[in-house]
Amino acid sequence: MRSVISVAARPFAAALVLLPVAVPAVAADGGMPVVAYLDADSVPGGGDTTGYADFNGRIDAKSSQFCYTLVLEDLAMTGAAIHEGKAGAAVFALEAGEGGKEVCTSMDSKLAKAIGGKPGNYYVSINSEAFPAGALRGQIENDE
Repeated sequence: MRSVISVAARPFAAALVLLPVAVPAVAADGGMPVVAYLDADSVPGGGDTTGYADFNGRIDAKSSQFCYTLVLEDLAMTGAAIHEGKAGAAVFALEAGEGGKEVCTSMDSKLAKAIGGKPGNYYVSINSEAFPAGALRGQIENDE
């Protein structure tokens, strides 16, 4: 027995196959997963080569809810923020949750939509006393 797919159904089937590619991934809880791997080599002029940081988050543009973890090793942070562009201004201040715990806060809805829509246009930067202009840095990526 042969299966027959009508010609009319083929465009619809093709659209279904392409749909997941065109739609950004959304976590089961409603947030867009994002990640940044921070290192000293990404800091213009160099940063703290002994420190390490990992950033993972979820941005829900509908509710403006932003939850994230910022885990630091061998670094005494004095400040952290999300910046716009490749070397832009800070647009959102971050804090390290005690013991690596998740921090949840609200974010301006326009900023949440912008970061969720094009996370690569933003980066995370961490400052320390020895590196006040930036100890570690990493571009934000969609964590699909």
